[in-house]
Amino acid sequence: MDRNDIEWVTVYRSASEKHCRERAFVLHAAEIVHEVRQEAAEFTIAVAPADAERSRAELEAYARENPDWPEDRPAASRQANGEIVPIVVDFERPPVELVSPVPAGFVTLRRL
Repeated sequence: MDRNDIEWVTVYRSASEKHCRERAFVLHAAEIVHEVRQEAAEFTIAVAPADAERSRAELEAYARENPDWPEDRPAASRQANGEIVPIVVDFERPPVELVSPVPAGFVTLRRL
C-alpha cells in the first residue's frame, strides 16, 4: 500500500510543533509509520487506522512516564517533588563531581 492510499487517523494534536515532533519521535522509535501535519493553528500526528490503537497506547505510556516533559521552563524554575527548586552556584567553594547514576532529574554530588 502506498502512503497516499492510507486514510490517516489523527492520534495527537497540539498547538506546539515541538511537542508534536517529540511525540512523533516516540512513534518512530516504536516503528509506527506516521505523518506530522499542520492543520490551521495546530499540529497533528496521523497514522494508518490499523496502527491507531497501538499509537495511542505508545503516546499514553510516554505521557505517564514523562509527566513533566517536555520541560520548556528555564532550569532554575523547574519543579521537583511539587516544590520550586532554585539552582545555586557557589563560586567560593571547591567544585563537585557526579558520583553515581541516579534517577532522571536528580544528581548526587561529592565535594572535591
